[in-house]
Amino acid sequence: MRMITTFGLVCLTLLSAVVVVKGDDDNNDNNVLRIDGNGNEGESWDEDSWSVQVDGVMGGQSTGRLEFITSSSSSDDENNGNNNVLKFTGDISLNGGGFSSVRRPISLNLNNYDGIVVTLEADNYDYISAGSTIPTPPTGLHLQFSDSTSYYDFSSAFAIPLSTSTSTASTSYTSEKLLTSVYLPMDSFNRGGRFGFSCRENCKLDKTNIDRLSVYVLFQEGTFDVRIKSITAIPKAGTGAGAGPRSFLSPQLKFDSITDIINLLQSTISSGGSLYDLSYIELCIAMYWSVLNSILNANTNGISMLSTTKVVLCSGLNEMNSNNNSKEDQAWTLRYTMDAIIADLQGLDRSTDDNFLPTKKEAELMDVTCVGRTSPSEGTLYDLYGNRINVDVDVDDNEDIMLNEEDTDGRRNSSSSTTLLEDEDEDNDNDPTTEELDVAAIQNSDSLLSSSGGGGVITPSWTNLLVVSVVVLLVGC
Repeated sequence: MRMITTFGLVCLTLLSAVVVVKGDDDNNDNNVLRIDGNGNEGESWDEDSWSVQVDGVMGGQSTGRLEFITSSSSSDDENNGNNNVLKFTGDISLNGGGFSSVRRPISLNLNNYDGIVVTLEADNYDYISAGSTIPTPPTGLHLQFSDSTSYYDFSSAFAIPLSTSTSTASTSYTSEKLLTSVYLPMDSFNRGGRFGFSCRENCKLDKTNIDRLSVYVLFQEGTFDVRIKSITAIPKAGTGAGAGPRSFLSPQLKFDSITDIINLLQSTISSGGSLYDLSYIELCIAMYWSVLNSILNANTNGISMLSTTKVVLCSGLNEMNSNNNSKEDQAWTLRYTMDAIIADLQGLDRSTDDNFLPTKKEAELMDVTCVGRTSPSEGTLYDLYGNRINVDVDVDDNEDIMLNEEDTDGRRNSSSSTTLLEDEDEDNDNDPTTEELDVAAIQNSDSLLSSSGGGGVITPSWTNLLVVSVVVLLVGC
């Protein structure tokens, strides 16, 4: 199987355009580094360096189409009429396969870089079809590196943040997709434990010899639409301009009813749970995390979403980040948090699996102490434009994080109480005017979480097991 897979990949490599872009091999200039082939800000993509690979190489029926377009987002200040967005669309079929990807050859030494920022157009929060009550869950992605010293690739999972796609006279929401960003620490790129496949040796990414960059859509049946503005490497703290870990505010969603929130949670549980059952646990976590943080930052448009719901949500996010939690435990923590929120919103009794969360009565005595972020990174909070921001979290029942009063076109996903700070502390001197926002969530030292069971709602058949096994061997993800 390995010989066939390797041969197939070699053939695909020979057929694709071999365009290798040299990176920061000597680390002489540790500034933010573009690694996507898009050149400088506002320039067109190096289109010849990217290619598509789908599961057709092993009998699958998924499709993928790659094109380069002008950004459709009004929040794109660098939209100069150039093809500055990579648009990757297609359809995932679980009949004989289950993946579609785009990739480019590179030659990079990222040893002195802390993480990767992917800037892309947010997924529209809408309904699948007219008359349907099932909202679309976010699209989960793998950003993947391969290095010249390992047979395996190393991936970091994230979900495209959701944003509200409709506009009304009373809000600043636009009908266009908003630009948003996700931060992925370099140490999050790993092999994972997909269906028991793990490295026998060389299980750590060699950051000094990265030779390929890929973006994968995996096992999420149906159509997808991914639009990437840029992929950049962020230097280690204290080593250059714009250095150090960071995180980004989640775009706002607009909910019109409690039912909207419940339906979004349930559809995300279904999608993320099936990925868990296929052993893509990190991808499940990313989808659960993204939706919970979208709800945390939501504009509830006057509906009764008590601050106690957000207290419970913050407690679950904090528990997920506990140092002793395995990936399986993290997925279950987020799942139980979603189950508890659904039960609370429906006025039902919770299950006994969420004893790490405060009860509704306990939550009434607690304050919301976290804000929605696009990824679990606890670095300095940024907006899309590179401004460090400070957020005052308002815990009144319907006082959610709103757009800045001056942001009449909805281009920045900042808070009504957000202070945009001058971006001048490039030496990381911990100036109190620009220090990292403390968003430590509510502590619950007595909480316990059972690690038993699986995180999904769909049990895979032996046919699915075989299919995924072949895919894992092929894509190395």
